Amino acid sequence: MQKLKRTREQAGVSVVAMAKHLGIVPTAYRRYERGEVSPKLETCRKICKVLNTTLSELFDDDYVPPKNVDMKYKIRPGQKLFIEIEAE
Repeated sequence: MQKLKRTREQAGVSVVAMAKHLGIVPTAYRRYERGEVSPKLETCRKICKVLNTTLSELFDDDYVPPKNVDMKYKIRPGQKLFIEIEAE
């Protein structure tokens, strides 16, 4: 994902600023740039918005966002959990 790093640097956006906008820690964002982790589609959209670019311009043609999300939560008795799921 060198293209991601190069585009961010050309836009003058720091890793810290990008991570803050995405609501993640900088080390997590760096993992996207190193290709260790693939960002979810919604995260990709947020990255593109910050960098003023499109998904097709920013990500390689072989990028496939994750289809399944592991959702494991522990809640205490009496606690309520609300989940909103949006499908495209």
